[in-house]
Amino acid sequence: MKKENGVLKGVSEQDLKLLNSNPEEFWEGVTEIGTLAFAYLDKLTSITIPSGVTAIGNLAFAECPSLKSVKIPNEVTSIGYAAFSHCPNLKEITLPDGVQLSSFVFEFSGLIKITIPDSVKSLGQGAFLWCNHLKSATIPEHLLSSIKEDLVFKGCPLEHLYVKAKDGAMRDLMAEETKSKGATPTETHKPGVTTKTTDGRGGM
Repeated sequence: MKKENGVLKGVSEQDLKLLNSNPEEFWEGVTEIGTLAFAYLDKLTSITIPSGVTAIGNLAFAECPSLKSVKIPNEVTSIGYAAFSHCPNLKEITLPDGVQLSSFVFEFSGLIKITIPDSVKSLGQGAFLWCNHLKSATIPEHLLSSIKEDLVFKGCPLEHLYVKAKDGAMRDLMAEETKSKGATPTETHKPGVTTKTTDGRGGM
């Protein structure tokens, strides 16, 4: 394990034994998780980051295929480029208030749902790019304009995109989009065939 000036710079599979048996010793003096610190650790299944840590560096947990649970303290103010990218078993995560998310931070992760705190000021480009299981996202209203421009949810099979207004009111953009299309299935009958369409014209 490598530490330098409060930055955790490298963790090996062997170091995980210390992390599990004596986390206080493991994290002693650490204020920042450095670039690639935990990357490519096949045996890393969970991580609880202590309150003394304020930043998570670029690619810090990238390519950790067994990582299922991550707890991030509110003291963390920034999460770097692709920090949790390619973590297919990471299904959910709670983000700290006001955290700054860099580009591609969760790309190709296994997230199923995500809630962006109201205090988050911006989302990095492609923050949730190609999260193939991400079906529900909640964002504060002030981030709405950046969603399409920055490809934040590109490639995600979203079923619900909840937007939270300043007064706390919630609306689901996906439901609004479906309603605006007026997609009311009607049945059209042909000899031996029953088809459903949204415009009443029928089809094969």
